[in-house]
Amino acid sequence: MDRELSDAWVARVVAWHNRHPLARRIAPAQVQGLGYVDLPFSAAAGAVRKAWRAAFSEPFLEAHKSRRIARWARAYGDDHADIGKAPQRMVLVDPTLVAPADEAHHLWVGTASVETTGGTVRLLIGSSPPHAVFGRRLWSRPRLAAAAALVVLLTALPGALLLRPRAATVDDDGEAVAIAMAPAGALPASAPAPDPAPAPLPPPVADVGGGAFVLPPVRGVLDDDAKVAAREAVAAARAQRSVALAARQPVAWALATPRLRTQIESRLMLPVLQAAAGEADPRRSLRVEVLPVGEDFRAVCWPFSRREDAERLRAELVARGHKVDIIEF
Repeated sequence: MDRELSDAWVARVVAWHNRHPLARRIAPAQVQGLGYVDLPFSAAAGAVRKAWRAAFSEPFLEAHKSRRIARWARAYGDDHADIGKAPQRMVLVDPTLVAPADEAHHLWVGTASVETTGGTVRLLIGSSPPHAVFGRRLWSRPRLAAAAALVVLLTALPGALLLRPRAATVDDDGEAVAIAMAPAGALPASAPAPDPAPAPLPPPVADVGGGAFVLPPVRGVLDDDAKVAAREAVAAARAQRSVALAARQPVAWALATPRLRTQIESRLMLPVLQAAAGEADPRRSLRVEVLPVGEDFRAVCWPFSRREDAERLRAELVARGHKVDIIEF
């Protein structure tokens, strides 16, 4: 293969792969096995390329269906490639997919492999747009873990703020008065005004042999009553926080498919979840997307603010023959 063309393909694969924020970072040296793939198609006489049908069913590209490969190849393949001496693979024709009166067509696409310690990933390269690459990326576990943690954090943050404890004390009449967490000037009218704070002491000046510098200000000293009140307020805040944490409930729930090996398999479940979510949620507040789970993927419908809503939709999906689980956030 021409050196200039091979360098351009390598650069295209590296740019496509590393563009995804959750993918591992690969180097040009890992992109090898450049060549061409010959894909057979068939169609009625005079049909335009958009109407060409895949005449192959061989699973030559891991985890990708021939129908999807054919759709991509029709958009980015080349019907008159100058292959020269470059390596070429001919994908076999499946006679059951060809009608007797059909015309035969061929499309050539480039191919490359990404070599890693865990194995080889095969990709296809188109001839037109600069980022026309087809295949699966290698995901970075640390990046996936960080993204998953961020999703959980953003989902749980509103509930965590609602559960933030407020320190309280009790007056002589048994009325609870929020003090420790209230901003200045926000005390209720019925609460006794606190004693004014002692005036700050002026900072002392030390003489250092003809020069002088100002010592740090001395903090006011608390009397015994103030120390007791402070300790009681801290104890009350800790007790209230312990009760709140013990009674903490999940902030939200989600419906999720079982773990699937590839992102494409998970995406096949998105229309099912979208249709079910549309029926159950006219306001369109539910989100449907694919989320990574370790090296696998799940299609997820979320967030449900009540578990019973998630259980109701799960029961409907199970009745239709779809397996989904409920996940608590």
